[in-house]
Amino acid sequence: MMMKDFDTWNVKKKQLDAQQSDAILFFKEGEVWWVHFGLNIGFEMNGKGNEFTRPVLIIKNNISQMKNIDSRRLVKKMCTMERSIFKDIQRKTSRVNFG
Repeated sequence: MMMKDFDTWNVKKKQLDAQQSDAILFFKEGEVWWVHFGLNIGFEMNGKGNEFTRPVLIIKNNISQMKNIDSRRLVKKMCTMERSIFKDIQRKTSRVNFG
């Protein structure tokens, strides 16, 4: 069984939590961002690499990938999805409760 490096993630998480509000990025529906996902337990999705990141599509104005995340986890905007494709995804996921 591979040991996870929770200590390194905890250092990064403390840095993210300490960010001032002026460092928080703004986002909109339909954008794709790199997000600090962290190191999680069990079958939960982990971030990858030194920054513990994964790409995330912003579905609603609260950030969701079937889970709410704080905007301080945003790293870098990758792109904005074509509006028609985004609307189709939004319609298909509207049956899911994003909390």
